[in-house]
Amino acid sequence: LWTWITDNEWVMFTLAVVIGFLFTFFGRKLISHIIFITGVILTMFIVILIFYSTFLKSNTSNWVGWVVLASSFLLGLLVGFILVKVEKLGGFILAGFGGYCLGLLIWNTFLYLLTTSAALFWIFTIACALICGLFTFCLFDQIIILATATAGSFVFIAGIGIVAGSYQNPFTIDKVI
Repeated sequence: LWTWITDNEWVMFTLAVVIGFLFTFFGRKLISHIIFITGVILTMFIVILIFYSTFLKSNTSNWVGWVVLASSFLLGLLVGFILVKVEKLGGFILAGFGGYCLGLLIWNTFLYLLTTSAALFWIFTIACALICGLFTFCLFDQIIILATATAGSFVFIAGIGIVAGSYQNPFTIDKVI
């Protein structure tokens, strides 16, 4: 997956910078649009992650990758539409995405130095996502603002890092170090 991203670096750069900018600076103002985009992106990410971690390999033909990408995009459109219609659920997912990005930032800043356990990485990042998601039921506006700013800034910087070079895959940074 990371190879596919770096092979299409200018497309990914443009998408990441535009989406990151919108999330960071207009997250609360464009909440319905942001929830829709989050639904599409997360669905695509989850489908692609499941496919490439189970039965697709890095040497799979390019057309298979494009079919998976297009199918996950269509499914993402449906999920995004549902999340917009059920705004509290969409807010929960959006805050979870922001919390997950916050967990990635914390992990990649210093926690990777303490352990290289993949299980602990996933437990920590998912726990951050769940905590932020649950806070939306009490503090919806405040958490949405924080979540969109966090997720947007992470995506924005990741987009720049793709074309600037030397930006490591955030899921395998502990192995690189």
